[in-house]
Amino acid sequence: MLNCNFTTSELGVREHFELIEYNPNTATQEKKAAYKANVNVHGTVPSLVTPEGQVLTEGVAICLYIADLYQKLLPSKKERSNYYK
Repeated sequence: MLNCNFTTSELGVREHFELIEYNPNTATQEKKAAYKANVNVHGTVPSLVTPEGQVLTEGVAICLYIADLYQKLLPSKKERSNYYK
């Protein structure tokens, strides 16, 4: 989750995202049920719900999605294959 926070901070877009404080180890049953119903059916963190309703549940996927959304921090999609080598 820290990587996701770092990514939004680095891009200067943290205010565009709603951070939900949720710890599955300490959450009440009511909070767990609400999180599973509204955010991630597996109850895991981090999670990102996109405007289209897609749920991303892996930190790296979330960071890549955010970087792609703002077209910063990564090479263009065309040049990305060399970047990942």
